[in-house]
Amino acid sequence: MSFITDRQLKALIAAYFKYIKGEYHLEDTPAKGKGGDEMVKQKIWDREPEAPTISGLAHYLGFDSRDAFNQYELTGEFASTLKRSRLRIEAEYEKKLHQQPSSGAIFALKTWGGMSVSAQLQTNNRRYANCISRLLKVLFRRPRLRRKYLFSRKGKSSKL
Repeated sequence: MSFITDRQLKALIAAYFKYIKGEYHLEDTPAKGKGGDEMVKQKIWDREPEAPTISGLAHYLGFDSRDAFNQYELTGEFASTLKRSRLRIEAEYEKKLHQQPSSGAIFALKTWGGMSVSAQLQTNNRRYANCISRLLKVLFRRPRLRRKYLFSRKGKSSKL
């Protein structure tokens, strides 16, 4: 697949992301539960929104296969533009990690490579545990700090 200019490729990518938002029109419908002739605007979908996918982007751009897309992303003239579009799709999947259920997004991100989500969570937990252990070592090396932060004058735990 060859594109004439980087600007054309960027325009096609922007058109794909606009396309997947779907199309709708507004219709006046009678308001429910209210008497009278009140009308409200209701969104009617002509084409439902879609989730962004690498395969969908590759198809929209005119690639024959996902492998051809991946190969062009590695060695093509406008590889950096395609990498940015992949990054945008990955960002959409990462947003879905904060919704329930997120197993599909986790699977997609793991198959694309990089650091797995569970490994990232374990790394964050390890950092937190290391920070706590360093703090406790400092407290227990200095008796005055240990007394100040661990016990109040009445013998009750105060700071931790």
